[in-house]
Amino acid sequence: MNLRTYLLLLLFFLITTTLAVAQPLKEAREIADLQYKAATAADREGWVKYFTAGPRREFQDLIARNEHGCELELVWLASQRSRERGVTYEYFSGEMINDQKIKLIYQPYLKNGRKTTATVPVFLELETDGWRIKNLRYH
Repeated sequence: MNLRTYLLLLLFFLITTTLAVAQPLKEAREIADLQYKAATAADREGWVKYFTAGPRREFQDLIARNEHGCELELVWLASQRSRERGVTYEYFSGEMINDQKIKLIYQPYLKNGRKTTATVPVFLELETDGWRIKNLRYH
């Protein structure tokens, strides 16, 4: 194999690998962005549908029984406190952990527009109906 053929094969590999990673990251980011829009609109029912099935069902069951205490409820309450304080989040970066898990990083901004010192990770998992949020935090 000559150098030109090797370089063309390497270029092809890099392009196909980049495209294979780019699409899942795009899809996961869309889910995270939709969750964030629902949180900023104080739409709890819309917000919860972007999470993985187990925590989502647990949270929905608690709501139906008018009870409190699951982890996802605490995340919801934190999202609403952030919203009330005027904290906003901007996508910073993302990476494929494996073909079933993605980590996205968001940069929080205070009401005055200043960056906070800590970034916020959002972990997503691939379920049968697409990417769903497994874990996230609000600042």
